[in-house]
Amino acid sequence: MIDDQTGHETPSEAAEEVVAGRLPIGIRLLVFVGFAALLVAIFAFVRSEPEAPPAASGYVVPDGLNPPEVGRPAPDFMVPVMSGGTFTLSDHLAADGRPVFLNFWGSWCFPCTREMPDIEEVSARNPDVLFIGVAIREQQAPARDFAMGLGITYEIGFDENGAVEAAWDIWPMPETYLIGSDGIIQERIFGPRDAESFDELILETFG
Repeated sequence: MIDDQTGHETPSEAAEEVVAGRLPIGIRLLVFVGFAALLVAIFAFVRSEPEAPPAASGYVVPDGLNPPEVGRPAPDFMVPVMSGGTFTLSDHLAADGRPVFLNFWGSWCFPCTREMPDIEEVSARNPDVLFIGVAIREQQAPARDFAMGLGITYEIGFDENGAVEAAWDIWPMPETYLIGSDGIIQERIFGPRDAESFDELILETFG
């Protein structure tokens, strides 16, 4: 029954609801709010995880994509670069000869941008390797601004017309290739890695 003074259910009526299998409306409301908060927390946790799968050379590529294989020549490409002019893979290998650390990224790709400071750190320790990050699916200006904001000093290229993405069948992002001085792909890495992992890979691949 309802208390005439407070307008609320009396303790005896609330107890009868529990016995009858119905929780009081206040408790039901608290349970609903708690459940909703749990769903929000789970969604936030999932969204915070990397969007790309764990780095692994053997990751299964979806049907319809045919990225370059380890042990095969790297597809040649030419892109404008942040330092000025253009970068052509074949010209670099012929004139410079250093092996290449090639990373595909985008400022819209959270796992990509999360690993870029690690790549910057590794590039400083490995001057005998050319590091280049090619921005995919975005215009040159925002990619340039983003890289400069992170303090990136290794070379940054821009796939303005999508030709590089088409030639390399890039998926997922980020995607990294270690290319020998002979132009042969030595390692293919899907997903983000940290500085320690990249250091180990470069040592194992290039000595």
